[in-house]
Amino acid sequence: MSHTPTKHDPQGDEALAHEIVGAAAVLQQAIHRAVEAGLKVGVAVESMHEVGRHYPEPMIEVEVERVIKLG
Repeated sequence: MSHTPTKHDPQGDEALAHEIVGAAAVLQQAIHRAVEAGLKVGVAVESMHEVGRHYPEPMIEVEVERVIKLG
């Protein structure tokens, strides 16, 4: 989603920060449960780079696979 910078909104910024922290906590708990279940989990977060006046959509890539150890 492209976003044009807007005026500074401290309350809005705080709400977004809380939303991100909450979502990260849920992700961390899910990863922990997956690892305990024997899954291998990889997470990569793509950096956002300014392009003109727009930022590309941030991307989070998640890989989950079953790990089987032989002998």
